[in-house]
Parts: sequence; C-alpha cells; structure tokens
Amino acid sequence: MIRRTLKSLKPISLALLVLVLTPCVVEFVFRVASCRSQLATDAAKAELTTTASWYTHHELEPLQLVRVPGKNDQLPAELRTNSMGLRGPEISIPKPAGTLRVLCLGDEAVLGISVDEAQTFCSLTQSRLQALTKLQIEVINAGVPDSCPLLSYLHFRHRLLALEPDVVIVHFDMNDVWDDRRFRRLTELGSNEEPLLCSAPELSTTPVTRPLTRNFLSWEWAQSKVASVVGQKRSAHGSSADDPRSRYSWLTDEKSLWRLQTELSLSPITHLATLCEQKGIRLMLATYPAPWQLSATASRAARIPEINGIFPGTLIKTSHPHEMVAEFAATSALPLCDAVTMFRQYESVDDLFQVDSTEFSEVGHRCYAAVLTASLSENFSEFGHRGSEHPSRGRPSEFARPDPLNKRPDQFTRQSVEFQAIRPAEYSKEAQGGANRPASTPRDGNSQQQFTSPNALVPFSGSR
Repeated sequence: MIRRTLKSLKPISLALLVLVLTPCVVEFVFRVASCRSQLATDAAKAELTTTASWYTHHELEPLQLVRVPGKNDQLPAELRTNSMGLRGPEISIPKPAGTLRVLCLGDEAVLGISVDEAQTFCSLTQSRLQALTKLQIEVINAGVPDSCPLLSYLHFRHRLLALEPDVVIVHFDMNDVWDDRRFRRLTELGSNEEPLLCSAPELSTTPVTRPLTRNFLSWEWAQSKVASVVGQKRSAHGSSADDPRSRYSWLTDEKSLWRLQTELSLSPITHLATLCEQKGIRLMLATYPAPWQLSATASRAARIPEINGIFPGTLIKTSHPHEMVAEFAATSALPLCDAVTMFRQYESVDDLFQVDSTEFSEVGHRCYAAVLTASLSENFSEFGHRGSEHPSRGRPSEFARPDPLNKRPDQFTRQSVEFQAIRPAEYSKEAQGGANRPASTPRDGNSQQQFTSPNALVPFSGSR
C-alpha cells in the first residue's frame, strides 16, 4: 500500500521539482548574460580600485599603480593615479604662474583605461596645444569609470575647483543617460534642482530596500514581453536602469522616448556653466559617437554588439542623440565639439575603437585629440596666439599665432584637421603637418573665434 502510494507520488514530485528548478535556471541564464556583459565591456575596469564617496558616489583610489593586460598583442598599459585620485602626475596647487590649465571631465572614455597615459587624448591634446603657445599647458585627465555629467559636476564642485582650471571640457555621450538614471535616485538636490551630493549606498546606515520583483531579471524580461503584446511603449530591454543591456537602447528607440531623459542627464551641465561663469572659467561641451554609428563591424569581438542590444552587422545611422546635444549647447550658449563628422571621414573607422570594448583605441585617442585641439583653438583665443604676458588668472594677452599646419593664422580652423581618407599608418604625419590641406574661412571673418560667455543661461526646453 505504501509502495503504491509512493509510486503514484513520484510523477507529482518530479513535476513540482521541474516547476521549481525551471525559474531558477532561467534566472541563472539571465544573470550569466548580465555578468558577461559587464566582464566583456569592463575587463580593464576590474583592475582599477574605486572608493565609495559621500559626495560623488565613487572615485578612483589615490596613489594606485595598475598594469592593464595588453590586448591583441599590445603591450600592457600602465595607469597611475595621483594624490587626488586623477590619472597622471601630481598637480601643483595653487596653479603656477604662466600656466594654462584644461580640465577634462567624463567617464572611462576620458580615463583611457586600455592605453598608456602618454597615448590618451588628454596627453596628446596637451602636446598639440603646447605647440600653439609659449605658456605652459596642462591638460588634466579627470575621467572616472561610470561617470556622467551629474557626477562630473559634483566632482568639480567639491574637489576640482581647487585646481583653478582656465578651461573645463565636459565630455558627454548617450551612455551617460543610462548612468544618470542609476545615480540620480541617490542624489540630493537643492531648492533649484541643483545637485548637492550623491552618496554611495554602502556608506549609509539605512538599508536600501527595493521591490522584490526588481531582484529578478527574468521578471523584468517577462514584463517587457507582456508590455509589447498589449502595445505599451517600452524600451527594447525593459525599464530597469540596472540592466546593462539598456545602455545602448537609445540607438534604436524613438527620439521621443529619450528626449526627457537626455534633457535630465544634460541639466547638470547648466549648473556647471553657472559655476564656471562665477569663477571666470571657460566651459566647452564635447561629444563623440558610439562605434555602431560609424561601422557595422566596430567593437565586434566577444559579442559586444549583441550583449549591448545591437544586432550583429547593424550600422545605426540615427542622428537624433547628437541633435539633442547640439540643441542643448545652442540653448545654453556653450561651444560644442562634436567628433561625429570627423570620425566618419576617417578611412578605417573600425580602428578608432578597441576590438573588445567600446573605448577608443590608440588611433581613436589620436583622432579625438586632433578634433579637440582644433575646437579649442577655434573657440578660445588663449590657444590661438603666442606671447609671454600672463594675467593673474592665467589669461594670456594677445600674441601672434604659430603656424603648425603651414598656414596663415586666418586659415587655422576646425577644418584644418579633418581626416579625409587618411590611412592609419599616415595619420600621425598628416594630422600634424600635412601639406595640401584645404583652407577654410572663419565664421566671422577674423582670425579668432572669441568665446561667448554664457550670460543668458536658461533651462533647456528641448527646442531652439
């Protein structure tokens, strides 16, 4: 009797076991895919040590020396941080007389984890700018992994103002929208929506609670499928800001779905512009494209496109992200350095990015340094002259411009460093002094494009 009962219960037990194990296996598969995304795109980042912060959520640990393993037969890259947790040598405070200091804010693309310090666009831009003036040029790399304008503003406000920069460049790409969604919920805002601080949750004694369903990626996936069936407008990878697969969904989603989030992620730059104006500091906004906006085969190793939600072999020609950034820059009266057009003119576009990540390669850093140098020279007179006089805040007086590209002063503009059909082997020689470059006419007919101070800053409304 007992044996017969046990025999009849066996199928039921197996069915219950399958019902219990199936969701566990599905969740395990989603977790593996998520971890693989992080490992594939941020392998070098794991070598770095970041510390939790009360003000900027996280920052690089000071005084660390990291050797990042080389990729594709490249030599290992060395990364060192100074006592301020910034990549590079120690920085003099107060700023020495006769020094022009440029501060670059941004994420791992600015940090340049995969290349040596001398090969980053910050270091290369410093060398290029030094050729334009007798003053001492310093370009400081303030890149922090997983940063965004929100954290960059807090970093600048609480720590980097002491560096007394003459020019601040805030680098923005649409991945920052994803990072802004993650950190904004942890940010304390002032009465005028100005960010005050963003404390890391692990520093708080109050435990952070979240809905139970938010702990399961399989549930997020099921929600997105149900929503698509009933016709709800949802992102291709769900609404979770923690899901790495939503990082590049802006490439394929409609413009209207990302306008509000993009405006929100750009809003800290308005506060940064106000702060810079109060301190007499110039501010420039810079942006660059994602690999798949330039080439269908860029960053193709380790299934990088698939992991980031991009169908393999897809060239995404959408321009609406950069249109929104350009609208913001125009509304805020900020000069904009947009590298998209220049990068598209490069002959071997795939060479601009790492094969197994979306970061710049050595070639990409050189190209971006050329674009930044041209934009700085075009928008700020400090980098367009030579001379020796230097006012109290590091503002040089009017002096004659050098001729690094064998041109008259009134011919040097952004067009002087275009990458039209330049082969990688010829890039260094051509970008620095190639002959037969097409001359261009300045927009206002003068040899200098003076910077217009953002005296009429207004909140970005999404339209001109």
